[in-house]
Amino acid sequence: MVELFHLEPGTRGSLRLTYGKAELLETLVSRLNSQQAATVPAVIRDLVRGRHQPYVREQIGRIFTSDPALALGMRYSVLLQRAASLRRPPPGK
Repeated sequence: MVELFHLEPGTRGSLRLTYGKAELLETLVSRLNSQQAATVPAVIRDLVRGRHQPYVREQIGRIFTSDPALALGMRYSVLLQRAASLRRPPPGK
């Protein structure tokens, strides 16, 4: 997991977000459309080379600027998932 600090427009404090393989994969999947499909090979190269923050920031920006109700729901989901992962032992233990 990698940490990223995100400052929402119009706010003073930044959010500390963590992301992993699933979020990096989402940056690729979101580009599988007729306008951005040609950029996928370059994005894959950048991700492999560790230059993933611009793509993750773009993805986060889409989440927070789309629909405020969905963004709030996403925040709750992330907070609840984080709280649950801290309380439960990992599977198989």
